[in-house]
Amino acid sequence: MKADFAKILKFTLRWEGFISDDIGGGLTIWGISSKYNPKEVAEMKRLIDEGKTEEAFVICEDTYYNKYWLRAGCDHLDFQMACVAFEFAVIPGIGATEKALSEPCCWFELLLKRIKYLSDKNNLKYIRGWIKRCVALYEFIKEEEDEG
Repeated sequence: MKADFAKILKFTLRWEGFISDDIGGGLTIWGISSKYNPKEVAEMKRLIDEGKTEEAFVICEDTYYNKYWLRAGCDHLDFQMACVAFEFAVIPGIGATEKALSEPCCWFELLLKRIKYLSDKNNLKYIRGWIKRCVALYEFIKEEEDEG
């Protein structure tokens, strides 16, 4: 499952970028927000400031793996479902992911649940990007299926 995690993390990081300081999320490094992960972000920032970006990235990987991948149960899901569940856990969060997974569904239905959840939030600032990310996730999964 670590190989699956590495694949989806690579996808996620393409959307998250490196460092931002958004009003809603505060300082964010590789998509990890100081609002929800203050200790991890502070340590990553310190390491980056010291020129230890690789060490900071290990914290990034560990955070995504432990707080999102494992908590969403992705290590017990097939690749397609794990990808959607992981991305769902990253945005909008674990609570919404657990609720969406409480009823049986396939990966495509879970992706539609994510789109519905995001579109119901009335967040005009981010909705277009979130929907584009869901479409890109669908395409990513289909490409992985074709290669596998």
